[in-house]
Amino acid sequence: MRPHLREFFELCALTLVCPESIVEIGVFQPVGEEAIAYLRPLFPGKAFIGCDMQSGPGVARAGKKSPLVRQTRAAGLVSGNGSMDRRLGRAGECA
Repeated sequence: MRPHLREFFELCALTLVCPESIVEIGVFQPVGEEAIAYLRPLFPGKAFIGCDMQSGPGVARAGKKSPLVRQTRAAGLVSGNGSMDRRLGRAGECA
């Protein structure tokens, strides 16, 4: 995750009323980005579902984006903050 995206989500968490569930698309935490990419602590007490196309650190559900969002049935906030910058070679799979 890029630092400006982390700052954006910190500001959102402090100033906006974020309804549940919070669904983050592209939640996989690459080595070296664990501290900056981990957004769950910004939304304490909220249902948080981390989705990515691959399993790994921070991922609760692995698979293509659209079926994962539909499975939650009621997403209050959906974030796709860093999913495309790591997937440019497979952008069609993320749509």
